[in-house]
Amino acid sequence: MDKTDVKPVGPHIFQVQCYTNQNMAGPTIPGACILPPADPLWILGVWIGSRDNVSHQWTQIDNHIKRIISQWQAIGVNVRNHSLLAKALMLSRCHFLMDGNGIPLHILRRISNRIMGFVRGKFSAMSYGTLKAPLVEGGLNSPSLITRKYATDLKFFSDLITGDQTVPWKKWTWMDLKMASTSSWAGTYGGMNPFMQQAYTKPTLLQDRVSQAFMMARCFGIDMASTAPSMQQDREPNC
Repeated sequence: MDKTDVKPVGPHIFQVQCYTNQNMAGPTIPGACILPPADPLWILGVWIGSRDNVSHQWTQIDNHIKRIISQWQAIGVNVRNHSLLAKALMLSRCHFLMDGNGIPLHILRRISNRIMGFVRGKFSAMSYGTLKAPLVEGGLNSPSLITRKYATDLKFFSDLITGDQTVPWKKWTWMDLKMASTSSWAGTYGGMNPFMQQAYTKPTLLQDRVSQAFMMARCFGIDMASTAPSMQQDREPNC
């Protein structure tokens, strides 16, 4: 139908070859357009290969949540229904894009604080930690967007370091991490494992989704080496 766009992913040289030859490392799709490496691709609300369009999407989501809160505050509902509304109409709008593209930190805080304020109510002095606690502990089981973000990022790396390491997305992610890392003693980029060796990793050189997950894992001080036995062969002696 001449409506198919193909976005090559992986090493940059591979993306260039696919675009130059207008095929997928050999196979072709009649009528398909192989996009240049720098061009983004829009798939089900997520931009692949673009940082510029993400902030605009989050601004739209933030404005929509603001309108929903204004509407329901005018009606008035109890705190339990506040929690249900937050999960069904607000948080659910954030999860897919947050997992696909990530979210800028300042927007994360703004949206999370807006939703927490709605759930807690205007006049409550109660800590939100009480409301996000499980029902069996007297809470509302209503985690904040920031809590969800932490969990999503940590699960990303949990999936990365466990299971079959031949899956393409894991290979690409490890390559992305290695190319953005330099050994603390070698001073050159690439060719080493940032979780197995002492290394400096520049998050600005990573893809957005990987960068955000990496920063969160580093903040929590996760020991990747102890949970990735299949990668032990990459470990340098005495590191």
